[in-house]
Amino acid sequence: MADDDGDVAGVRVVVRLRPLNNKEVSNGQTVGWQYNNTTVLEQLGGGTKSYKYDRVLGPESTNDQAYKDIAEKLVTKSLNGYNTTVFAYGQTGSGKT
Repeated sequence: MADDDGDVAGVRVVVRLRPLNNKEVSNGQTVGWQYNNTTVLEQLGGGTKSYKYDRVLGPESTNDQAYKDIAEKLVTKSLNGYNTTVFAYGQTGSGKT
């Protein structure tokens, strides 16, 4: 079913990759992931595994960018009477707020 904007109701999955913290950087840790706008690639011993999402935000993404890409439209729709939900999942202390 489409709403006023022509959008189809449904579920979108957006992943935001966090940057390495200071301790990880000082230990020389690196990230074994590559990504683009919709896919995360994990390098495994026997090859590469890919994970597909509606959107991938890299570690350089800002909170403003995350809000605009994930929630801004939903907040507007909610204020216009539509039921919306944003569900944030992640490790405690990882910045979901």
